[in-house]
Amino acid sequence: MDFLLELGVCFLVLLWLFNIHGVRLKGHVYQALYSGFWLFLLGRVFDCLDEIYDLNHSLWLNLEGGLELAGIGLISIGLWLWGRENRRLFRDLMAGKESLEREAVLDQLTGLYNRTYYDRVVPDLVSQAHVTERFLSMMVLDIDRFKAINDNHGHLVGDHVIAAMGDVVRATLRDSDPAFRYGGEEVVVLLRDIHLDQALGIAERLRINFAARRFQAGELRFGATMSIGVTQLAGADQPRSFFERADRAMYIAKQSGRDQVAFLRAESGPA
Repeated sequence: MDFLLELGVCFLVLLWLFNIHGVRLKGHVYQALYSGFWLFLLGRVFDCLDEIYDLNHSLWLNLEGGLELAGIGLISIGLWLWGRENRRLFRDLMAGKESLEREAVLDQLTGLYNRTYYDRVVPDLVSQAHVTERFLSMMVLDIDRFKAINDNHGHLVGDHVIAAMGDVVRATLRDSDPAFRYGGEEVVVLLRDIHLDQALGIAERLRINFAARRFQAGELRFGATMSIGVTQLAGADQPRSFFERADRAMYIAKQSGRDQVAFLRAESGPA
């Protein structure tokens, strides 16, 4: 009776392995498990024959024990390979999930964060700065005469200019300073633990680095500039008022001749 139970269990396992072959198990994993269970089953059959016919020959006993040990060994190897495969699959799934999450918050043209991510995280950053009473500055960057670039050289060249803006921003800022493509040719940067005077220096570096870039449009090589508005978070600021002040400062830079940095303090005019 015990032997029949063992046979039944082995056959069920073999049937299960047969049904999932090529679906969930890699070939080498399947082969190890499948061969292991067959060898173990043969060992148990020989053991049954030994009990029925009283076969006590040493060769027979060695064959019986060897088959069972070989089967158990292959099953163990198969299970280990299966576990390793599952761990690799889990790592791949997690890496894929992280990649998708990263793509969901990044702007594909500039490599900066997108507007959706701005709307999600900026309120938290502003709130955190208020609670901790730490400096937080904002810059709004806008490419000068960008419509003329598109009209004169085409949208593909315009895209190259916007992408170069993203390159300059990422190369100039710290990793801890989030930058967002807010829309079109406009980028918003948050500078944590940076007061206004320091932010102005960073904005000037950005302006100079971008102005040094050159772009190709057919036979023509040309440069582009950007205007930058800077402000520092004030005690009564909410995300909207914070952004609007930096945005006004950016327009002041444009009205003052473009390719400039301008700033506004809370309840103040331009400096």
